[in-house]
Amino acid sequence: MTAPAQAQHGLSSYRLCLSQPYTVALISSNLLGRIPNGMATLSIVLFLRASGRSFAEVGAVIASFGLASAVGGPALGRAIDRAGQALILSAAAVGSAVGFCLLTAVGHAHLLYIEGCVVLAGLLSPPLEPALRSLWSSLLTDRATIEVAYALDTSLQELLYILGPFLAVALFAVLPAEVALYVLSATMVIGTVLFVSIPPVRRWKPPARTPDWAGALRSRALTVILASMFWVGSSIGVLNVVVVAYAERMGSQAYSGGLLGTASIGGLVGGLLYGARRWQGNEVHRLRWLLAAMALAYLPLALTPPPALMFAFMFLAGFFLAPILACGFVLIAGHAPAGTVTEAFAWVTTLFLAGSALGSSISGLSVGGALGLRGSFLLTALCAAAALLVAVLALEAHGTPETQNAPRTPSASQGHDDAVE
Repeated sequence: MTAPAQAQHGLSSYRLCLSQPYTVALISSNLLGRIPNGMATLSIVLFLRASGRSFAEVGAVIASFGLASAVGGPALGRAIDRAGQALILSAAAVGSAVGFCLLTAVGHAHLLYIEGCVVLAGLLSPPLEPALRSLWSSLLTDRATIEVAYALDTSLQELLYILGPFLAVALFAVLPAEVALYVLSATMVIGTVLFVSIPPVRRWKPPARTPDWAGALRSRALTVILASMFWVGSSIGVLNVVVVAYAERMGSQAYSGGLLGTASIGGLVGGLLYGARRWQGNEVHRLRWLLAAMALAYLPLALTPPPALMFAFMFLAGFFLAPILACGFVLIAGHAPAGTVTEAFAWVTTLFLAGSALGSSISGLSVGGALGLRGSFLLTALCAAAALLVAVLALEAHGTPETQNAPRTPSASQGHDDAVE
């Protein structure tokens, strides 16, 4: 290293992080393999609609895909913690691609065949996000740089959900529907193969673990953090639906995509600014302040102002998501029992998706019910407040001890740091 990470701040913290061996290659290949995450749902919808399927059938298929993805993530994460990254990720990517390719052949067949294909594609979706996050503590040699890596990763992830839908629509506009799914599958496989070909991924070996059916969930602190992330996901689920209702009231559905994209841009900016700052003190306290800020940032949305002002409010509403996730990842890495860190990171995605599904369901009822549009926007703040309440009442006010999670110099046989409860 050219300078201690503790002395770095601003753009220099990112330069320091990206100057470490393999960091750029790991992030770029991982993001390439994750592009389908931002495209898959819309791509399936567009393909099925082009095949003449009803919206009711499409909704059932998308629900199956989401459920399969939520179940498959922790299961594959646990497999990685036992067998290493290269084999599991490669096999999962190929299996998921097979599911998408088979879907192109059964688009006009019985709905059960379609369900089977999307379940295969979702269940085996390679957990590239948790795999990358589990590498940082063995690759980067100080805690501050690891936190910058988490912030950079969560910020760039926002780009996937900004660009993914646009890429899906563009592909279906210029290519036959089945070819677009082939492109999606190829992107996932190529990105995964490039990622697993990088030496730190090939060398990564899981540390010894205590056999336990509960796996990562045997850590009480970890389950509390995950519960908090569930409610963060719920707030996003509510927002996704209520913004559409707002756009309809304003007379243009186009506003919904722009407003949600603006929230994602806010998350990108917030995450980059979070990583550029040299933070001091306890991560638990920091997470609580970030959750409180998110809850407050949602409140102006209930004013349902004209679109010009609503775009500014949406930017603010999305600003704190990436910092919350980055801070949460530090805590998760510190509280995951030894040998379960990949599974622990995979549970974040699962709980976030489950929370988002709950939020979408509740808001779908509330918008047309007694709460109306303004009350439904307040639900976003209520969900964020629930995440804060969990963090305040259930999470012990201590950070991860440096002696337990201090990064070590990477070696050829080293896995991630042993974390204890």
